[in-house]
Amino acid sequence: MRRSLGYVGRGLTSQLKRASWRQSCATSDALRAAPVRGLLADVWEGLKEEVQVREVAPYSPSTPRRDGHLRVVCISDTHSMHWNLEVPDGDVLLFGGDFSACGVPFETVDFNRFLESLPHKHKIVIAGNHDVTMYPPLYNRHYKRFQHIMKYDTDEVRSKLTAGHYLEETEVVIEGIKFFGSPWQPEFAGWAFNLKRGEEAREHWARIPDDVDVLLTHGPPLGIGDCCYHGGRVGCEDLLKRVREVKPRVHVFGHIHEGYGTYTDGDTFYINASNCRLNYVPVRPPIVFDLPLDRSLPPVTGAITGNDVQVCRVREQASLLHIAANQGRIPHLLSHV
Repeated sequence: MRRSLGYVGRGLTSQLKRASWRQSCATSDALRAAPVRGLLADVWEGLKEEVQVREVAPYSPSTPRRDGHLRVVCISDTHSMHWNLEVPDGDVLLFGGDFSACGVPFETVDFNRFLESLPHKHKIVIAGNHDVTMYPPLYNRHYKRFQHIMKYDTDEVRSKLTAGHYLEETEVVIEGIKFFGSPWQPEFAGWAFNLKRGEEAREHWARIPDDVDVLLTHGPPLGIGDCCYHGGRVGCEDLLKRVREVKPRVHVFGHIHEGYGTYTDGDTFYINASNCRLNYVPVRPPIVFDLPLDRSLPPVTGAITGNDVQVCRVREQASLLHIAANQGRIPHLLSHV
């Protein structure tokens, strides 16, 4: 059911305006990131023959539920516009981070109300880079960068998220199925849960359990659901390596809005569940799959389409970029992650 935006909808415009810091600084950060994109392109060029990724067709939420399965519903990157979503029923709801625009407490409170309104028995949530008050080491030192009118109590903000399992490099087991969640992603523009590529990233990804069934991270692995509007890939190569070692049945993420969709490499079913498009409009539907309780069986998904995703498709992104340029919003787009 579609719900009213309420006071969050009315306040969201002013929130985004107060977050204009990210828009003005992101252009230079994106330009500095260009050499990294070049290096990632070289890395992916050497991997893409080994990592054969194919698109998977959407799985209809109207498909009858199967006995012995969990119906899992995935959403991510709603940026305080969660009430706009029509969320199908299921057993487990997964949220891949960025529930807020810039981590203001009322956003967390309202997101918790949204979770409480949903019928899913189990709700699993991780934070994302925009959820800055969920990451005290950054926020307590640099809260003014996010144009907050005051320094908020991060412990109090975190305590408001009560309607689900909040995972931060932790796990939860539901009906014998192990879920592990991590909010980290490669550094960009100094937001929350940023990692330096290389050794620091590897240290965090090593914490992913070898026997995880469903992996939930904010950012994508390199080469899968990570294609940006500029035609480059920005996923984490060390996350890709760890995922291919562990081979979870499912890997759910968000962060890169343009990468929305479902994919497979033959071992793992990958989901970029970002509901907002590049321009922060939440038009993409939640993604659904059925997960057998038998841990030896793969998830039930749509059919593999055969479409090769080795090369970024940027037609939609280029179109959005053209529209944004005419509106003078290029810096906002560059800060989309």
